[in-house]
Amino acid sequence: MVGLLQDILCVLQGLAKYVALAFVTVLNLLVAAIGAFAGALVGALPAMPDPPAPPDSGVVGFLAWLYPLAPMLAGLAGFVALWAAWMVLATALRWVKVIS
Repeated sequence: MVGLLQDILCVLQGLAKYVALAFVTVLNLLVAAIGAFAGALVGALPAMPDPPAPPDSGVVGFLAWLYPLAPMLAGLAGFVALWAAWMVLATALRWVKVIS
């Protein structure tokens, strides 16, 4: 009787191992599917264009090509405008004693 119970226990332990192996296999297939989907998405993206040729107008043109100055100046102008608006708003809020 003990031998039969040991055989049943051995079969149940084997089934538990197969269930764990099936879970790991399904998880690995899911990760592989996500990787294949990501690869397909990246493959569908267009190719990057070549960088433009450097300008012939000298050092300033080359610097503008290397580091675009217009977006930097636009960001700086936006920052100064927001700062000035905050200064005006802060002065009005100090008059009504909302901030110190």
